Amino acid sequence: MKSRRGLCACIALFLFGDGSAAAQDDDAALLDRFVSELGAEDLSLYGDNHTALLALAAVEAGEMIRAREFAENLLSENPESIEGHCILGLVMGVAEGNLSASAHYLERGLDLFEARYGTRSADTPLFWHWMALGNLAMVLGDLGRGGEAIEVASELEDIYGEDSRYHTAWVHYRARDYDEARRQAVGIISDAEDPEGRVSGWNVLCSVEGDEGNLVAMYEACNAAVESDALDGDVDPVFLSNAAESALALLYAAEAEERLLEATKYFREGTVAIPWTDLMLLYTAQARLPEAVDALRAAQRWRRRQLPYIGALNGALQDLSAAHLLLIAGRADVAARLSRRALERSDRYGRISTAQDERDGWANLFDRAAHRTLAEAYAEEASWSGWREALVARAKELGHRFNAWRAGRRFVANFAERRLLESRLLPHAPGRVPMPEWLELDQVELLGSGAVEVALRRLDARPPPDAVEAYTQAFYAECARVDGRDLESLERSMIALQGLPRWEALLRARVAAGAGASALAQGRAEEAAPFFDLAWQTDPAVIRRLGMALPARFAASGGPAASEALELIRASPRFEPAANGFEVRVEQRGDSLIGCLHGPHGEVLRCADVRPGARSAIDQDPLPMQLARAFHEQAFAPRADLTQVDIRSLDGSSVVSGGGDARVRSVLDELLGSSEQAGSER
Repeated sequence: MKSRRGLCACIALFLFGDGSAAAQDDDAALLDRFVSELGAEDLSLYGDNHTALLALAAVEAGEMIRAREFAENLLSENPESIEGHCILGLVMGVAEGNLSASAHYLERGLDLFEARYGTRSADTPLFWHWMALGNLAMVLGDLGRGGEAIEVASELEDIYGEDSRYHTAWVHYRARDYDEARRQAVGIISDAEDPEGRVSGWNVLCSVEGDEGNLVAMYEACNAAVESDALDGDVDPVFLSNAAESALALLYAAEAEERLLEATKYFREGTVAIPWTDLMLLYTAQARLPEAVDALRAAQRWRRRQLPYIGALNGALQDLSAAHLLLIAGRADVAARLSRRALERSDRYGRISTAQDERDGWANLFDRAAHRTLAEAYAEEASWSGWREALVARAKELGHRFNAWRAGRRFVANFAERRLLESRLLPHAPGRVPMPEWLELDQVELLGSGAVEVALRRLDARPPPDAVEAYTQAFYAECARVDGRDLESLERSMIALQGLPRWEALLRARVAAGAGASALAQGRAEEAAPFFDLAWQTDPAVIRRLGMALPARFAASGGPAASEALELIRASPRFEPAANGFEVRVEQRGDSLIGCLHGPHGEVLRCADVRPGARSAIDQDPLPMQLARAFHEQAFAPRADLTQVDIRSLDGSSVVSGGGDARVRSVLDELLGSSEQAGSER
């Protein structure tokens, strides 16, 4: 009896003849390995087209370009090649991430097969039918064509006896048919005899309970999925990431971080989870900017290792996540580009069940925030520029304000459904596009305080857990501020600040800034200053993002240039003259100008200095204008304690506290290329 290796060699010789060209030798070796692993008894299911078998062998070997060439050869020889359409559909999806093209070729392959053989004929190359059905069910689900995906999965079960409940449960989940998804998940858990089966059921149940707002049930199901997965001897990062999401929904931030750090140890090809992205969002919320930068870098490396199919699924989600960090880090221009690209690819959210209207809504909210920030920056520039430059800056400001207004209108249209608003008022709502809590307060201005307060009262009736009350008060405070009820806004802001977790750094900064604005509107600058100071100490850029002004005194000394620079800074929209609060001091020392922002207690917060010839040769602005620009760059730059983590700058030297903000910007500049490159994958 011949060995299997000898039999494979005979098959290869039969298929290729006795040619001795190098290409034929390579093809023979490729097919030999494939058939060796497959087993000769299964060959009848594949047919006898040697090019088709070579294409499959190339897929199994991970040689997707070669597989595509074989498939294209099949179609060039016969435009109705079943095998050619099936292989090209597989390659388009897995290797190139072109889901629409993948669905087209797989559907065509199915139609050709069924027209030629029917669906249940014996002695036919059934592998191609089975492969097309299985891959098409997955692709249709990822394209949001849930009804068609269920039909294809049911056909797969009827013909080949495969249990389709897991797949159809996910389709029902993404279609928000939660009762049916839950029923199938419970059935999977009760029927499964192995950990792998149980983990799939628990994972569906974890997502269903999260979307339904059953947070404790979600937490239990997500952790059961992790435990079942560990019993199987392997760990999928998606289950750990889901467990982290369920912990964060219950405000267990430390546990969420622990789960995500554990998940980063288990890279698995084909999983949609990118735990580094979730860590980046958590670190950003906590104002841990250096760790967030490192996590974004690691997320890009993780994503580049994944299949293009997964990169395509995650494209918009990764764009919005990177936009979050870049907006906080002072790169609103890039954040606006990423939010715009997310809007253009609204189907790329990594199998999150969120409907397209909701996904587009949150992308529009990011887009609005980025353009508002850019508009405020140009308003600042206009305040210190000469009249020609000021006109240009004002024109750019108006352009960004219009873009922000337009994004806001789109958000309102996206959130016409009442349920969408209620789903986002609970903190860290699971199962949705991850949105920062500080940004969610922008809903009040766009949707109206009345609509938000009605939704909040429904939440009060549930009632929410005690820990959620502070988040609810933050929304009520924003509603009162938008309506001009400044005293109520101030009182509710104080309650929120007392109850919000310390790790909610950016949300606390946002609430404190709102309290400062409410106090200032009442003419109580002395009361406003501590709130603005709290906001500034955590997130200086929040003042610019919200278009607010710090109450400040002004002083100049040393010469006329200092007085001129001080007047330019005084005209900035970031400051409001007041007897109490912050202080801006400008000093002229010889040829140099030094401007410092002092806190309410007289402490030096940030300083900028300029001197002739020290700046770029193309910068011909007078020294007072240069100082006004440099002062704003420093005063409202992101605050970063770089001693938290060892981050390397582009020149390879260690970054230490003191040169922080400029170094962080250089690191972010390095990230821009990789983030945009990864985001542009199809």
